[in-house]
Amino acid sequence: MKPFPVFEKLDIQIERAAGCFVYDHQHEAYLDMYGGHAVVAVGHTHPHVVDSTLQQLGKIGFYSNTIYNDLQHQLAHQLGLMSGYTDYAVFFRIQVLKQMKMP
Repeated sequence: MKPFPVFEKLDIQIERAAGCFVYDHQHEAYLDMYGGHAVVAVGHTHPHVVDSTLQQLGKIGFYSNTIYNDLQHQLAHQLGLMSGYTDYAVFFRIQVLKQMKMP
């Protein structure tokens, strides 16, 4: 089995990231201007994001949206304040990979 060929691949293999740069296996730095999947808008490996993520994963990584989650309410409130749309609603979801059968 192999990954489904959705995109043509560039001949670059990113091994790590820090701040606004990604680095290949030869330690070449590239300014990360990718604005797509799972974007971390504060930059890669930001200490606050890493620490907060590790703290949360030490408690629980994810659970169903069918139960009350105080963190979702706190985030929705902050997003409302920051955007000026306090009377709106937001839906949080996680994108997951699904099994695909190939012919």
